[in-house]
Amino acid sequence: MNEPLIGIIGIIILLVLILVGIHISYALIVLGFIGVALIAGFAPATSSLASIPFNISNDYNFAVVPLFILMSAFVSRSDIAREAYDMARAWIGHIKGGLAMATIGACGIFVATTGSSIACAVAMGKVAYPEMQKNNYSSGLAAGCIAAGGTLGILIPPSISFVVIGILTEVSIGRLFMAGIIPGILEVIFYWITIYIMCTINPTLGPAAAPTSWSAKAGSLKYTWPVIALFVLVIGGIYLGIFTPSEAGGVGAFGALVIGLCRRSLS
Repeated sequence: MNEPLIGIIGIIILLVLILVGIHISYALIVLGFIGVALIAGFAPATSSLASIPFNISNDYNFAVVPLFILMSAFVSRSDIAREAYDMARAWIGHIKGGLAMATIGACGIFVATTGSSIACAVAMGKVAYPEMQKNNYSSGLAAGCIAAGGTLGILIPPSISFVVIGILTEVSIGRLFMAGIIPGILEVIFYWITIYIMCTINPTLGPAAAPTSWSAKAGSLKYTWPVIALFVLVIGGIYLGIFTPSEAGGVGAFGALVIGLCRRSLS
């Protein structure tokens, strides 16, 4: 049996395993074992089944993942999500769909300090969804913009996804971070345009909220300093070569801890 045919059969088997309810990770393990066994033999497949998971999980570079998650936990407990949302709402909440657009903007700010899509969606769900419901926003638009905003964590650095991709493909994580900034900003802008068009066509989806004064707008900018500080600390340190991406996880987690303690938001 030649290798292309084995690949085609493997794809079919994978789809069948997923359709019958087997978790995709287990399906890939089973499929990989069978593929190696057919190509190289049963003994190499058994050896790979033992050595590959150990070698990957034993890689020092993967220590950055729990460190970024720890940074995300400190940031989530520091009310940065609420403050980012309040700042965005003060500036654009008064236009049609403004609260939904503010949610997207706050998601972009929040993921720039955590790198976690899940943490962003959870935090903004607690902060933004009740506000949009209070202002008679469509439930679909409210939930949709929170879910869509969470995906910004895949692009905007420090993205945990980029860290894992960089380690597995041996690509510079710093360069991946730099490459994600402009696409992440463009994604925010495209979401804003889409929301504005939807709410212009159907104003009941996202009514305009009460406007805020210019003094309130200016005062809300004080909420951005923790985000700017962490972003410059992590991304600036990597880009300038002060520390490696793996070390950046520890530096970022420590920086988030210090910010939380200075703001007295951590017990």
